[in-house]
Parts: sequence; structure tokens; C-alpha cells
Amino acid sequence: MYDDKEVPLRAPLLYLLLGLISGFVIASNSAVISPIFLAIIGVILALLSFYFRGFNYIWSPIFLCACVCTFWSYANIRLSHNSSEILHHLPPREAKISIKIERIFKSDHTYSSTSGVASVVRSPLFSRIAPNSLTYFSIQTANNLEIKIREGMQLEAIGVLSPIKSGSVESFNNYLLRNGVYYRFEKSVALRQIKAPPSFALFCERMNKQFLNYLRAGKLKESTISNIYTAMLLGRKADLDKDQIDRYQQTGTMHFFAISGLHVGVIAAFLYQFLNLIRIPHNINPWIGLPILYLYVEITGSSSSAVRAFLMVAFFWASFALSRQPNSLSALINSAVLVLLYEPRQLWNVGFQLSYTVVLSILMFGLPLKAMISKKLRPFTWLPKSSWRLRNHICVWLMDNLILLFSISLAAWLASAPLSAALFGFITPGAILLNIIIINLAALVICTGVLSLFMGILLPIEVCAFINYAAWLNLSVIDWLILSCRGVPGMIVETKGFSLKTSYCILFCYFSVLFYYHHRRDRIS
Repeated sequence: MYDDKEVPLRAPLLYLLLGLISGFVIASNSAVISPIFLAIIGVILALLSFYFRGFNYIWSPIFLCACVCTFWSYANIRLSHNSSEILHHLPPREAKISIKIERIFKSDHTYSSTSGVASVVRSPLFSRIAPNSLTYFSIQTANNLEIKIREGMQLEAIGVLSPIKSGSVESFNNYLLRNGVYYRFEKSVALRQIKAPPSFALFCERMNKQFLNYLRAGKLKESTISNIYTAMLLGRKADLDKDQIDRYQQTGTMHFFAISGLHVGVIAAFLYQFLNLIRIPHNINPWIGLPILYLYVEITGSSSSAVRAFLMVAFFWASFALSRQPNSLSALINSAVLVLLYEPRQLWNVGFQLSYTVVLSILMFGLPLKAMISKKLRPFTWLPKSSWRLRNHICVWLMDNLILLFSISLAAWLASAPLSAALFGFITPGAILLNIIIINLAALVICTGVLSLFMGILLPIEVCAFINYAAWLNLSVIDWLILSCRGVPGMIVETKGFSLKTSYCILFCYFSVLFYYHHRRDRIS
């Protein structure tokens, strides 16, 4: 599939990632073996693999087994084995606990109510919840307490503590359980603030509000289009109404409205071109661009998808500064290893699974497919390139971009369809063609939004209003396309009863074929 002149795909940490995933999966279902014993076995196997390093057919399985044992041991220590099934018999009880706010899901200023996930700092013995455990909270501030609940602050609160029971695959309860949250802390009231949020968190909150003002500058600041705009640039999905969320999910375009790989990638490209424009040396601009990109991720709430995308960009971009050959597959696998080592529970996060399977499919199937089609469909081959006119260049450029968009969209859909069928109960075949059109418009909106934020910092806010109108026009087209395609026959296909295990088996077979193909062509080492 690749052109012979293209750079081969290389993934030095591939075996490490496979062993890491296998070890975590085994550990999540079994915690009976001593972690120390497993670690010793892993070290012995690692030394044995080093001895056979010259024999790939012997080295590979031994090294893989060493990784499995090592990460099985690591996961036994890091992963909590508080099964919700064990906690079901525990009755709800009132408790006074100290919590640290980790993530806020929703804030209702009318009723001074806030919900999210918090870690337990201190708790009474009878509460049966250990320190550092995660709990879902829905909390109100006392009438005589003037505090705003923010991420990073510590509170003392009183409320009803109850175990979370598992539900359907796509239920909110199962989402919490997959992320290590086993308790609910509801009907709760904040009594006092123990510790204020870090100053950096407060700075990011102020910048988020300031950016919101820049993006809402103009006559349409209260419109639904403006809400889509802020959701796309600042990750404020709470601004979207239920009808908007439903039609974006049903058309497979919801990923455009969460800070993810598309947003971070477009902004990284914008920064890269800007730094080149002002003549920053090639080997220095990553060290300037990456901190700015990280600041944007923090200001927009540092969601898991944004952090994962930042790590992928950081590995790829840093390779330029180190004078190494950029390798997208290696950057992807390196970031996955780093994320899972830091937080093993990300492996069961739906966003993590979708992000990495989609990007992996694009790298291993989408881009090679584009190269193959472009090689076979080369127009004007009878005409020397020196004789090409402007229309010839435009035609070739349009064809290459259409092939690229189709290949990327098809690869992304092939990777996401099995998980979507199991988790959401439907697939969206129409999204293959719809994304071809929308992805360019969405990238243009993101670039326009970044320009608006940049101008808002340097110039009067009226300049932002002028730029925002261009973004709103593009968003109006996107929203109209999604609304029009919602009722098209075949856009949505229901898949009730499709199991999650079946989707994992399909993905395993799909990527096994791709890896085998590339391995046979000596593309991966």
C-alpha cells in the first residue's frame, strides 16, 4: 500500500504496549498471584530475552511474556479491586467526609448545585470508603457559605454515601465503574472550604472566561450557533441543548465538539506555521509551541481526550527538535504507553479506546489506502509536469485531497463502528461521506477560533467579533448539513444486542491483519 519512497512505519514500543495491555486485562480479572512473585518472573524473562536478542522468533515471545508478567504485577498494585458486586449489600448512609474536587461535570448556578468526581481525603471509619478513593458527588453549598466549587479545591461536606450498581453497557453507572468510581455522594451540602484551588487552576479558569468573551463577541452571542462555537473551541459541551447532542451523536459527528485529536492537531499545525512565519529556528519552535499548546489544553479543562492528543503531538513534534525522523505510529504508541502507565484505568475508558483505535486505523489503513489509490489514479500522466497549466495542478490537488479525506473517513469509521455498535446501539454508515465535507469546515472553524483568541489578546474585542462572523457562517453550514442528513435512510443502523466482546474480537482481527500486512512488507520493526 505504501509507495516505496515513503518512510517505513516503525514502532519500537509495540511489544511493550501489547504486554502492558495484556497484563492490565489479566490483572483486572485476577489478583490472586503475589505482585512481587510476578515481578521477579518478569525480570527473569526480561534477562532471558536479552540473551536471545539476536533470534527474533525466540526473543519476541519471551519479551512479550516478560512485559505481561511485569505489568500484571504493576496493575495488581495500581488497580483497585473494589468490585461493585461486593458493595451492593451496603446500605446508603449519612457521612461527613473531606473531598478534593477532581473533575466537574455540570454546574447549576440557579440552585448552587455542582456534580462531578472527587477523591476522598478523610472519611470516618463507618463510611467504609478509603482515602484516595473516587466518588461521584452532587453537592450544594450551604446558604450561609459563599464559595464557588472549583476543580482542585478541598471541601468538607455532609451527605448520603451509597455504592454504585452496574447497569447497561452504555449507562452512566458503568461509565463511572470503568473509571474506578464505586460510590455516590449525593444529597450533600458543602460545610466549609479546607483548601483553595491551586493558583494555576484559578488562572486557567479566568482565561477560560476571557476566551469565552472573545468567542461570543458579536450580535449572535446568545444563539445556538455561538454555543456550538464555544463547545468546539473551549470544550463547553454543557452549552449544547439535548436536540443538538442527539443529532450529532446519531450522525457520528459528536467528536467535532469535544477537545480531541482534531482540535489539538489543527492548533499545533497553526502554531507550527506561525512560529515558522516569525523565523523561529526549526529545532527551537517545539519548545515554544508545546507549552502554549499545553496551556490551551489546561484552559479548556484538560479532558482526557485533549491530554492524549497533546501527548501524541508532543512525541511527534519533539522528534523534529531531536533531529529524528518523525514517526506517527511511534508517537501514537509512545503516548499510549505513557497514559496507561500514569493511569491504568484509561484502558477501560471509551474515549481512550475510540481515540487510539481510530488514529491507529488511519495510520495503518487510511494513509496507505490513499497512497495506493493516488498511485493508480494519476491524471495527466501523458503530459510532462513542466507543461501543466493551472487547471491541471488544481485538478490533481483536488483529487488528492478528496482521496485523502475519503481514506481517513473510511479508516476512522471501520475502527469506531464495532465499539459504537456495542456501546451506543447503532452505527452510522452515512458518517463516512458526511465527515469528508465536515472535517474541512470544522478545521477552518478551529483555525478561525484560534485567530479570534489571538486577536482578542492583542487587539480590541471588536476585531474578534468580525472574525467570529466567519466562523459562525461555517458552523451554520455544518449544523445545516448534520440536520439535513439526520433523516436520510441508511444514515443510522441500529445494532441492539451487539456485545462488547464481539466488538473487541472484530477489532483484534482487523488490526492483526493490518500489522501482519505491514510486517510482511518490513514496515514495522
